[in-house]
Amino acid sequence: MNKLTTKKYVANHSPENSKIAEYTTFLSDSIVEKSVTIIVGQWDQSSHYVFYQLTSNKFLVQRRFNTADGEVTKYISTHLVMVRNYSDTQRVIVCSCGHYHRHNIPCRHIYAVFNVEPAAFHCGIREQKKFEAFYNKDETTINYTNECNRILALKLKGPVLQLPLIIKNDNDGTSSIPFQQFNSPLQRCCPINPVVVEKEDEEKESEMNEHGFGHIFDRYNDDDDANVNGFASTMENDDDADFEFNPSKPVANGYMSIQPLVKECSRMITDEGKLAIEKNGSTWISKS
Repeated sequence: MNKLTTKKYVANHSPENSKIAEYTTFLSDSIVEKSVTIIVGQWDQSSHYVFYQLTSNKFLVQRRFNTADGEVTKYISTHLVMVRNYSDTQRVIVCSCGHYHRHNIPCRHIYAVFNVEPAAFHCGIREQKKFEAFYNKDETTINYTNECNRILALKLKGPVLQLPLIIKNDNDGTSSIPFQQFNSPLQRCCPINPVVVEKEDEEKESEMNEHGFGHIFDRYNDDDDANVNGFASTMENDDDADFEFNPSKPVANGYMSIQPLVKECSRMITDEGKLAIEKNGSTWISKS
């Protein structure tokens, strides 16, 4: 094997890729193909997240960006992972992101907290190949069907993990990351890096004016048009009419700043929680 093929082999067979291939092969025997792709992908992405341990059964999980790279603003949010009782030897793990509720598959936030490998029993009963093959088929599978119905009636909101639960130390930011950086995105969507808006190139602007496109929308601000369709008069009565949004203004201090239009937007939506959006002094509250 020459140097070129050796380099290509190492790139395609890194320890990370080999681990993913191993999990994919192993899980393909038990759960459906689509679910295999999702659960392995969630486990792989969990390495990019850190958590802050609030109590023995509550963790705040957040994606960690090393630095601001490029011109695209990245936003950061915090999710709450909770441990709930299930049996003497098992616990149900619930995450506020709702991934398990939508897909019956654990999310990256759960795998970021607990040091477990992806397993077929982490997924819901409907994702199992046995369910696809034997559920409610005929009289010979009635016992299996009844057991599945018992599990479905529980309406589990997360995967069931065996005790003892071991946290993933590599992702533990409890002692190294300030609590405020986890707590702030629970109440607002925080940009992780400044918003960069480039000024329009003068040459392109002059070219647009030459062809008559530079001021094509100016006529919509005329009083005559406002009287015809009533659009401008409606805007005058709007609560946000006096609000000026400046997209060219950079956002400083990514963890503590928010977008000017929306002052507060909670991403922590749980069974007991609520979604609150505060906009220009008015508050709308929607209970989940």
